[in-house]
Amino acid sequence: MKAKKVVIIIILLIFLAIIAVGALYAVKKLAPGFANEEISDMTNLVINGSNVTDYLKENNTKVYVKDNVTYLSLRDMQNFFDKYIYIDEKYGKVISTYNSNIVTLDINNGQMQLNDGNVSVVQTPLKVDDVLYIPFSQMEEAYDATCTYISETDTVIIDTEDRDKTFATLVKNTNLKSRTRNLSRTIAKLEENEEVMIVEEVDDWSEVRTSKGKIGYIENSAIGEKKEIPAKVKTAENNETEKVNMFWDYFYSEESLPDRTGESYEGVNVVSPSFFVLDSTGAIRESIGSKGDAYINWAHSNGYEVWSMFSNDSLQQLTSQILNDYEARENLILNIVQKAKQYNLDGINIDFENMYMEDADVFSRFIIELEPRLKILGKTLSVDVTAPDGAESWSMCYDRNVIGDVADYIVFMAYDQYGEASTEPGTTSGYEWVKVNLDKFVETEEIEPEKIILGLPFYTRVWTTQSENLVRTDVVAMKNVDTNIPAGVEKVWDEVTRQNYIKYDSNGYTREMWIENIDSYKEKLLLINEYDLGGVANWCKDMEPEEIWSVINENL
Repeated sequence: MKAKKVVIIIILLIFLAIIAVGALYAVKKLAPGFANEEISDMTNLVINGSNVTDYLKENNTKVYVKDNVTYLSLRDMQNFFDKYIYIDEKYGKVISTYNSNIVTLDINNGQMQLNDGNVSVVQTPLKVDDVLYIPFSQMEEAYDATCTYISETDTVIIDTEDRDKTFATLVKNTNLKSRTRNLSRTIAKLEENEEVMIVEEVDDWSEVRTSKGKIGYIENSAIGEKKEIPAKVKTAENNETEKVNMFWDYFYSEESLPDRTGESYEGVNVVSPSFFVLDSTGAIRESIGSKGDAYINWAHSNGYEVWSMFSNDSLQQLTSQILNDYEARENLILNIVQKAKQYNLDGINIDFENMYMEDADVFSRFIIELEPRLKILGKTLSVDVTAPDGAESWSMCYDRNVIGDVADYIVFMAYDQYGEASTEPGTTSGYEWVKVNLDKFVETEEIEPEKIILGLPFYTRVWTTQSENLVRTDVVAMKNVDTNIPAGVEKVWDEVTRQNYIKYDSNGYTREMWIENIDSYKEKLLLINEYDLGGVANWCKDMEPEEIWSVINENL
């Protein structure tokens, strides 16, 4: 009898344990759906379909509403809108670029200028715990946004116009739930005919945002007629997929500007004449005049876009002075834009070289602030850079990641691998070196391949040494390579550079050349399709053999 009671007790205990485990599982499964996860100790911030208040809390920032003005911290502005917004300490200005807009806001008096429009006055930024807060709601136009404060829920809603939105009217009363199931917490009770914004459809449920800024889930059966609001398109985007086939046309003055009348080049769609250069006073010296006007007309009549090159003429100190001063930098930008409009140019090609490594960030600022000025006019911005990991003033002076992100194109000048300053002979542009550096552009610098234009040389160099000491190096145009090779000199194919190599003795000197010709050029040209790059640019016109244009056109 006692044994029977023991068995019954054991069975009862097992039964109770099973119930307890089941109950614990149910609590764990359902508890998240009933827990109140809303933040109620600070003003909530909702941007489009996301409540980002958690992010603010984690980063020790807030959204402030004071005298009907909504303020966002500079850090949050960087995260949600303009990652390149910054403060110029010298002039006490916040400078922001977003889409096609450039905004300057005076920290001390609230004067704000949008693009080149009139100056308006907004609330001065707030300073809370050493964090700067910007009067965002008074700058809506600059960010293509509307900012609304809902006092009932203590929520700021920001809607931006850069994405499609779907609104719907409810056909019955329904509950806004925290999860896609009825056994979850009710966030709010919604009424028939109330309008909601649909964030995402999830099977039989939809995630929605209410007019009061609450975000949760409702069953699709409660959703009635939908209204689509397409994203606002401020400027026409260039959806052209054709690869760039460009050459630089280099000349020193208007007198030396070539007359291309009657000429055309198979496959070319962009030309970059050296119209502009920085002079010693900080102004732009131009080589255009009537001959330049004729050149532009010739290019346009052939269907070529004109991206005028603007060089800093390697004026290192002057370049540094301009880049490091916001007003000087802004003045230069406005001059560039004015000339682009004056001469009906299709784009600007920035070719700044020999800069201080310490100026990499301010050069990026120059590009960041120039880009929206050109974009709003529908003009293309391309920026020339050298290979990564080189000399401080020729390679380390560029932030390629930022330039590649901001500009329409970043041009990798894949030359000189061994150049005028080299202490030993070598190739001008070896295949393996080009490929390794393209990998750095794409993988290390994280630049979209379609924004990279590969710059290739229409020249090579002949190196002269004596007793293994370098005496000189001379540039040889690709079209003249064969006439610079003596009869009987053997060419040896080098698989690393994918070029023919020659070495011979002449009057007590040793001469070497890594030959740049159609064969070696084609090897590098094929990398454009392999990496799906944006195109090719060639330095420079009139150094090439005539047949190169059909080779480029066939292989690009």
